[in-house]
Amino acid sequence: MNKKIKPQHQKIPIIIGSFKSATSKLIHNYGLHDFQWQKSFYDHIIRNETSLQNIQRYIKNNPKNWNFKQDRNI
Repeated sequence: MNKKIKPQHQKIPIIIGSFKSATSKLIHNYGLHDFQWQKSFYDHIIRNETSLQNIQRYIKNNPKNWNFKQDRNI
């Protein structure tokens, strides 16, 4: 038998999709019906301390760049 084996990299999108689905349902159940996830994700291998610090800085500062008034139609 020569079965094709799925590449291991396929597991991450399945995990991310499952997480987004489950948390979306919980968030919507709490009444936040306008909540939406970003459509995809960006994965990156952190190879050193500088890379880690840059990613941490991005995560910390990224919400400041969002335009809440435009996104929420306020």
